[in-house]
Amino acid sequence: MATTTDYSADRTIRGRLTQINYPDDSGEQRQVAPQQADVSFDGQELSFVDKWSRNGSLNDKEHDGERISEQSVNDGKALRHEAEKRGAKWPFFLELPDNPCLIPNPTRWSASEAETEAFSSTDSFVGTDPLIGLKQLNAISQQLNLCASRDEIFATLQSSLGRAFPTAEISVSKSEPSHDQPATAGSFVLPLNAKGQSLGSCRVSQQRSSFRPEEIEFLHAVGQHARAALELIEMTEERQRSFGSMIKAMALTLDARDELTAGHSARVANYSTATARYLGLTAKEQRLTYYAGLLHDYGKIGVRDDVLCKPGKLTPEEYEHIKQHPVYSFHILSRINFGEDLAAIPLIAGSHHERPDGLGYPRGLKGEDIHICSRIIGVTDFFDALTAVRHYRQPLHPDEVITMIEAGRDTQFDGVTIDAFRSYYEEEYRPRYERRQQQVRQSAAHAK
Repeated sequence: MATTTDYSADRTIRGRLTQINYPDDSGEQRQVAPQQADVSFDGQELSFVDKWSRNGSLNDKEHDGERISEQSVNDGKALRHEAEKRGAKWPFFLELPDNPCLIPNPTRWSASEAETEAFSSTDSFVGTDPLIGLKQLNAISQQLNLCASRDEIFATLQSSLGRAFPTAEISVSKSEPSHDQPATAGSFVLPLNAKGQSLGSCRVSQQRSSFRPEEIEFLHAVGQHARAALELIEMTEERQRSFGSMIKAMALTLDARDELTAGHSARVANYSTATARYLGLTAKEQRLTYYAGLLHDYGKIGVRDDVLCKPGKLTPEEYEHIKQHPVYSFHILSRINFGEDLAAIPLIAGSHHERPDGLGYPRGLKGEDIHICSRIIGVTDFFDALTAVRHYRQPLHPDEVITMIEAGRDTQFDGVTIDAFRSYYEEEYRPRYERRQQQVRQSAAHAK
């Protein structure tokens, strides 16, 4: 693959954009040094080197053992002078592709704040300098790559194309392009597809009779970047769905051990996520809390059935045995690559029985040494365990369990976590609980 682009002009400029990863002639990715570029004048090669970048002139007539003609030096100075007249900063970057919209991986390019403001406020993509369109395209590409959802991509397209075409009407739809409104000379439609599926369309309509060729080229390139961003989001969401399915399947294997405790992990995960929300944790932290809640008891898969399902009180030996389940959780889950965002799951699952006063197990951690998600799960695990049926007792009323949790404030349970859980309990859990109880009473009355 060629790594340079030739241009027909008074002098031929051939160069490479700095800080752009692109495939070289051998097919490998490489990065161009920030202050080096190759240029030819009328077929003669000339190297712009760091020394010129620092001093603004090339004083030596020889570089790396190669003679540089006086004419080449003068041509180089003339090129620099011409570039500076056009507003380029030295060292300037020399690749101006024939198709400025189809550059390799433009997201690597970064504009200064002044440059961003200049091209964001321009009335149109069109200009005498092709870098205007290139800068806009790179800025839009960067914005699209930062989007975390389809809605963000659609909103970014609406706003960015509105800046590029201020007199045009921009409409972004989550449906396929309407056949009732076919594209015309003054209307351009970008289909937004990902993985063979139509996710929407973007229509740019203007009063002028037709788009100029460079505008069409620019819109095609924007569409390519938007579709690439949508593909990335679709892939990410698919991986997350696959990962979530795997975690839920693991939790179900534990439920299969004991039908009476089935659903405990899912309830703890839901209560914990709600508590994390009331604590003001980020979306990533809430997701971490949810999956850690699903797997917090996974180590019980290593506990003997006669202990796990025993209908009566445990003996001291049996109690010590079941206390090992957080250790089992940590060791088993540590063998799974959860990715960067969820890497703390083994630690959280292995610490949900730790206490702020240091009397918990298995490591006797105290206060802030206990992961916040572990502190959350410690409260919600206790709540669900006592409000659900167990082999050795009937469920307690939720208000009674809340009182027990308050009695352990800052000793058995973290006080801040208790406050967040109580907010969730009062605003969401209790109203649902009372509605269920009322439905049960009504059903019992009708049965009579």
